[in-house]
Amino acid sequence: MEVQTLDVISVNVWSILISLCNLLILYFIFKKLLFGRVKKIMSERKQAVQTVYDDATRAREEAENDRELYKSRLNQADNEADRILEDARIRARARENEIIEDAKRRASDTMRRADESIELDRRRAVNELKNEISGLSIDIAEKVIEKEIDPDDHRRLIDGFIDSIRDGEK
Repeated sequence: MEVQTLDVISVNVWSILISLCNLLILYFIFKKLLFGRVKKIMSERKQAVQTVYDDATRAREEAENDRELYKSRLNQADNEADRILEDARIRARARENEIIEDAKRRASDTMRRADESIELDRRRAVNELKNEISGLSIDIAEKVIEKEIDPDDHRRLIDGFIDSIRDGEK
C-alpha cells in the first residue's frame, strides 16, 4: 500500500502577505475615497432623521398645546353656557315673580271691585227696602189717618199738599 500525499493544501506565506498588503491598500483607498463620502451621507441622513424627529416632537408639542387650548376654550364655552343658563333661570324666576305679583294685584283689584259692587248692591237693597218700608208706612199711616180724620179735614190736607207742590214747581 502506498501512501498518497495531497499537495493541494499548501500554505504559501508570500501569497498571504501579498493578499494582506492588497487588503490594506484597498482599505486605505476605500477609506480615502469611499468612507469619507459614506460618513458624510450617513451624517446627513442622521441629521435628516434628527430633523424629522425634532419636527415630530415640535408638532406633538404644538398638538398638545392646541389640545390644551381647545380644552380651555371648551371649558370656557361650558362655563359661558352655564352662565347663560343661570342668567336665563334668574330672568325666568324674575318674570315668574312679576307674573305672580301682577296676578295677585289683579286678583286684589278684582276682589276690591267685587267688594265695592257688593257694598253698592247692599246699599241699594237697603235703600230699596227703606223706600218700601217708607211707602208701606205711609200707606198704613194714610189708612190710619183716613179713619180718624173726617172728610172735611181730609179735603183740607189734600188741598194744602197740592198747593205746596204747586209752590215748589214755581
